[in-house]
Amino acid sequence: MLCIVDPFSAPIAKPDPGLWDEVGEDARDDSKHDDYAEHEVEYVDIMKQHIEFCTGCFACKKNGGNCIHDDDMAALLQKYLNADVTIFSFPLYCYGIPAPLKAFFDRTMPLSTMAMQKVGDRYEHTGPVDFSRIHTVVISGCGFPSATNNYEPLRREFELMIPHDLFML
Repeated sequence: MLCIVDPFSAPIAKPDPGLWDEVGEDARDDSKHDDYAEHEVEYVDIMKQHIEFCTGCFACKKNGGNCIHDDDMAALLQKYLNADVTIFSFPLYCYGIPAPLKAFFDRTMPLSTMAMQKVGDRYEHTGPVDFSRIHTVVISGCGFPSATNNYEPLRREFELMIPHDLFML
């Protein structure tokens, strides 16, 4: 399990050691998950990662997935690809995700190819990675008294980026 968290978020997303210890303990409790022998939980503070912004140069599409930037993203991509469950926890900023997390998603570009396929009424890039095995949980807090008419842009963004096995809180 990979927990990617923005620690400057609403209380639900702050890196409360007790909360994340509980998540980790629950994941490692074999009596609750007979189909897994052992579970590892890794917490990633997205604000402490060095992630350059994607320039859209497509160099990664031409050279086997290697980005022009020498930063933490290559290691983060490996962690993301190796995770069975990824939890994204962050505050709602301007009806969307915070910039560091947006940079992370933009930099997943090496995981797809330039080839496209029609899926329903839209097109998406194809790629060698099967994301359907990665379960995704999104936890986002905000100061609004209601989620109605506040989370729709965020929900739609995640539905387009992660169209499989997505659970949003």
